[in-house]
Amino acid sequence: EYKIPVFKLLEHSIEELSRRRMIILIPFMLLKLRDSLKKERTPENMEALRKLVLDDIISVINENQRAGNITAADAGRLRRLIRKLYGHLYAHYEELAEGGLNDMMEEALVLDIDIIEDEITKRVTKQVTAQVTEEVTAQVTAEVTEEVTKRNKEDTIKKLYSKLKDAKQVSELLDLPMEAVEKAL
Repeated sequence: EYKIPVFKLLEHSIEELSRRRMIILIPFMLLKLRDSLKKERTPENMEALRKLVLDDIISVINENQRAGNITAADAGRLRRLIRKLYGHLYAHYEELAEGGLNDMMEEALVLDIDIIEDEITKRVTKQVTAQVTEEVTAQVTAEVTEEVTKRNKEDTIKKLYSKLKDAKQVSELLDLPMEAVEKAL
């Protein structure tokens, strides 16, 4: 016979979870209002959801981050989990969207790290684009220069040959191998 203790999450408060250092479970406290909002989306229920997320859950996560109980990365993961759970559980209700609660939640759960990550991505993209453009420009310029030089050399060989009528003499005057002169002609 095994006896395994059961922890009924929704029977405990967010503060108790924080005190017991069970911070990882805090996003699941969103489940507390699932049944009441499923039945009826009254202004009181919507306000309770707003208070639960913004005032209780987010503030406890921020407090634990400041206290050093969790890292900034952990706090970010918890906020992303809250965003996903909120989207899965509540975002589809028209009353929440019309009441602006979905937008408010999205704004509250946008992380500083998300903003920084977006800025870094834009900056890196800009740098990489500039670098690639510079490299391609240099490569194309080198290819065009090489082609123009080759054509000029061939034109010079042809003009000189038309005057001298002797490929060997053209080769000696231009200091080019005989094969290059013959190829140009």
